[in-house]
Amino acid sequence: VPAVRNVGRAEGLPTDGVLSVLPSTHGPLWVATSLGLVRWADGAAVSVPIPVPAGELSWRLRNLAEHPDGSLWLGWN
Repeated sequence: VPAVRNVGRAEGLPTDGVLSVLPSTHGPLWVATSLGLVRWADGAAVSVPIPVPAGELSWRLRNLAEHPDGSLWLGWN
């Protein structure tokens, strides 16, 4: 049985507000938080800057999906 582990700010995430999680077929775990995108690999969290879409004053990353070629798709409101 796989272990269940909580992760949040104490483990390096920018916030405890996790909105979506995507295990990549290429290794890292992608985490959509209320403060942006995080790449989790080898026990370390690294924030990934995302340019704010043109004309958007306020947006929140909500969904993550992986394309068969390994690229990451992002959905926000």
